[in-house]
Amino acid sequence: MTFSEVSRRAALAALAAATTPRLLLAAAAPTDQLPEVGKTGDIRVCLSDDPFEGSVVITTAFETTLHELGKAKSQLTSAARSDVRIERKGGEWMAGGRKLSGRAIELRPATSPGLWVNDRFYRGSLRLVPFDNRRFWVVNVLPFEHYLCSVIDGEIPGQFHNEARKAQTVAARTYALRRREQNAAREFDVYASPTRDQNYHGFQYRDGKGRAFAGESAKSRQAVRETLGKVLRRNGKLARTYYSACCGGVTSTGTTTFPDATDMPSVVCGHCQECPRYRWSTRLTASEISAGMRKGLGKKAPATFEVHAAEVAHSEDRTRLPELIVRDKAGQSLTLDTRSFRSGLPRTDLFSVWFSVEKEGDRWRLDGIGHGHGVGLCQWGANGFGKAGKAFDEILRHYYPGADVVDGGA
Repeated sequence: MTFSEVSRRAALAALAAATTPRLLLAAAAPTDQLPEVGKTGDIRVCLSDDPFEGSVVITTAFETTLHELGKAKSQLTSAARSDVRIERKGGEWMAGGRKLSGRAIELRPATSPGLWVNDRFYRGSLRLVPFDNRRFWVVNVLPFEHYLCSVIDGEIPGQFHNEARKAQTVAARTYALRRREQNAAREFDVYASPTRDQNYHGFQYRDGKGRAFAGESAKSRQAVRETLGKVLRRNGKLARTYYSACCGGVTSTGTTTFPDATDMPSVVCGHCQECPRYRWSTRLTASEISAGMRKGLGKKAPATFEVHAAEVAHSEDRTRLPELIVRDKAGQSLTLDTRSFRSGLPRTDLFSVWFSVEKEGDRWRLDGIGHGHGVGLCQWGANGFGKAGKAFDEILRHYYPGADVVDGGA
């Protein structure tokens, strides 16, 4: 699922251009301690949407031991600041020139955070579990509340009001706990991707230019500490807590995007006007609209089609998806829901599925509202509520009617 498309990074000093990265571990102030682990235990975070293939190189910041999962004795010890290449071929693992017999293997650093993979630096351990004879998943296993410290900064801007960030933390905690329950029998609980679950960068990460960014911050650790154990429950069960960047004034009924969100009604927000994409416009050519329709319709689309007229039905109804209806000069019409149309466009400036369309010269102007799917917590709205003096639990009850903020997540 897509959550916030707004991600704020707190920049650290640039990394040296070297094979083995320097560590950027600032000492925590007494008021900036990691949250207690509590009773939530660990969470297993899959670091990619698709499995790795063939091999992966993991860089150690500290001495690290490699274990065949389920066996206490380590199979290999790697020194600090070294690269460990792990291969999978023919259903077997190879590490350090040694063949391993375990089904899954795990790297455990002496100090956390301690492991780099694909320009990201992680707390906890890294577990490699097979997908097939050659492909495998890389899974970060770490304390649940420490995972949240990175998710919060990946999902909501750091400059937002603390009560809004606390509301986000409770929603994210509830979402992840619910996913962990659902995936207890799988190899991992959640994906690190915001398109699949929640946006998780780890402790630190680097961009293509070698610049380092913090994956978590003092503010995110504060939000997690101040809400430790708080979750949303409805009828005694963990609530569905989907969220997005900006609803545009009114949230959407859950089932417009998520089939399981039958208990998430549309509510008036009224506090997200400061969002730069509260109202937005973009212009498309007839060819772009035609291409988006063809891709969205797939095999149902005619081989050739050129838009002559267009309209959007149900654009004001937040209980169902709008539909884009286009006609060619011959009067032939095509209809496609606006989410499928949005997904079919290569450009990214359609910020939500809630828009109208109007001919403007040789182009079509799309006037839209909001940013994201608009279901559940509106992050810009939560920020507005926080500024207005509302506490995080009041904010959550507004966006998730019928759900209660309770202890029970730690």
